[in-house]
Formats: sequence, structure tokens, C-alpha cells
Amino acid sequence: MNQCFTSIRYMALLTLALLALAGNSLLCRAALLTFHTDPALFTGLRIASGCVALALLVWLTQRKQATATHKSAAAYTLLSASVLYLYFLGFSYAYITLDSGTGALVLFGCVQLTMSVASLWRGQRLHLTQWVGMSLAMGGLYLLVARGISGGEWHGYAFMAAAGLGWGIYTLLGRNSLAPVRDTCRNFFACLPLCGLSFAALLGFGYPLEWQWHWGSVLAVLSGAITSALGYALWFYVVRDLDRASAGICQLTVPLLAAGGGALLLGEPFTATMLAGALLILGGVLLSLLTAPRRHATNAAPES
Repeated sequence: MNQCFTSIRYMALLTLALLALAGNSLLCRAALLTFHTDPALFTGLRIASGCVALALLVWLTQRKQATATHKSAAAYTLLSASVLYLYFLGFSYAYITLDSGTGALVLFGCVQLTMSVASLWRGQRLHLTQWVGMSLAMGGLYLLVARGISGGEWHGYAFMAAAGLGWGIYTLLGRNSLAPVRDTCRNFFACLPLCGLSFAALLGFGYPLEWQWHWGSVLAVLSGAITSALGYALWFYVVRDLDRASAGICQLTVPLLAAGGGALLLGEPFTATMLAGALLILGGVLLSLLTAPRRHATNAAPES
């Protein structure tokens, strides 16, 4: 009974984390499309609000318990922050031209490729059912956004591919974290100087950065404080029990969630072909997760 409850709790947390990842696509797309928010300013406000939310969360959790022992070098933090900022910036600029489902397809397709290559490089053998599940999910991904593949502009795909590479590496780096909330907080704060350098470069090249408070700014704050900061901390809490391949495969549900949310909230299309793709994704991910070995990254007490 306890094991069943633990599995149900784990799947609920995993689902919540994936919903947060999909929520980022919807909030960013809405801010850029509906309220014409500048993508650089959206990124900066997203990071800043995430820093505030995470700092508060770290303070609340560390008041109640001792800090878990964690070895983290400055170089490791810089690498994590650099690939995280690559994801942030590429993500925002890609959604100028890509719709929610198409953008999520490119993003998590690249994430899956990055994590699969890393798995094979590290010598991890995939079970036959994992190969089948990944193939089903990737096929479903294509069907899900087949209509949108021909749309958008090439630089939108390039920005999102870079974002996918950044997020894939960041996920691999974060899987061994003993303190996901505190490490996520540290990485967000390390993104601030990178954000400042980007702003300085944009201004130096004559890029207009005209900020004013409107609903797009509110969406950026929500994206930073909730779906990014809290969502990422939750993601790295649950991903510690997944092997590399399964962590990549289960993220393939995010384009499904993003496309469904885009259809319901932003008026983007969702056809019968996309529904067939959605069923393939769910079947492939379920097959992979049910047959993959569970991973136990640490025996230290996790953050609450």
C-alpha cells in the first residue's frame, strides 16, 4: 500500500512538473503574441522574478531543516547557469515566430536527442521497450504539429534548437543535485550577470529596449516565479529517480500539453491528426516509464 501511494505521489509530482514546463510555452507565447512584449525584456523579468521566488523558497525550507551537504564548484554553477541562460534566451526569441506546439516540438525534440546521445555516450543501454516507446513518442510528436512544421521562419527553429540543447544539458547537470531548490536558486542568480551582458550588447548594437508595465510583464513574472522557478525545482526533485533516457522521453509530453493549451487558450489549431499524435506520445511515454529501471541518485535527505 505504501509503495502504491509513493508511486501515485511520484507520478502526480512528475505530471505537475511537466505541466509547469508546458505552461512556460503558453505564457511566453501569449506575452509575445498578444501583448507584444520584447523577448529580451521578457527573459530578464522572468529570471529576476524567478530569483525572488526561489530565494524566498530557500529561506522558508532552510528555516525548518538543516541544509543538505552538497559539493558544488563555481565552474559547475557557471556551466549550469550558462546553458540555462541559453535556454531562456533562445526560448523567448523562438516564440516570436513559432506557435506553442511547434516550438515545444523543436525544443523537446532537441532535448530528447541531447539526452539520448548522452545516455549512449555514458554506456547506458536502452531496453527494447524504451526504444519502441521513444519511437512511438517521436512519431506522435511529428503528427502533433505536422501542420505547423512548414510555418515560422528558420531563425525561430534555430533559436529553439539552441534552447533545446541548453535545457537538455541543464537537465543532465541537475539530475545529481541533492538540493534541487537551492541549486536552482543559485543558477537563476548566476543568470543575472549574463542577462546584464546581453542587455548591454543589445543596446550597444542599437537594439531598442523600451520597457513598460503591462499584462505581458505580468505573464513574465508568472512564468519566472511559478512555472520556471518552482516548476524547475520540482522537475529536478522528480528527475533524480529517472534514468537519462526516461527523463528525456517523458518530456515529450510537453508539446502535447502546450499544443492543447494553445488550442484552448490562444486559439491555435488542434486537429484529428494532432489527436492521433497525442495518443502515440502518451502510449510511448507510458511504455517507456513502466519498463525503465528506477534510478536512486542519492541517499541524502531531499529538500522538502
